[in-house]
Amino acid sequence: MLSSNPGSESATEAALSSFILSLSQEGLGKGIHFVPSHEIFHGFKVHVEGEQVTVDLTDEAVATLLKQYLLPRFRAVLEGYV
Repeated sequence: MLSSNPGSESATEAALSSFILSLSQEGLGKGIHFVPSHEIFHGFKVHVEGEQVTVDLTDEAVATLLKQYLLPRFRAVLEGYV
């Protein structure tokens, strides 16, 4: 388990953390390609501004995305049909 306190990490955990960070930086440096699904119409937006990566994850977008995976009866309750 990785610790949020870097000073308490074992050598193995430190090496793993370093490896994961290097993969993340390498992947983000090359860019991440998201392919839209024809089945999902809402979700989140990721865009790059200069060297900043911005993730737009609104409550409405998440709720709409999650409702697609609910059983129809629960979705109807949330949408106010029942």
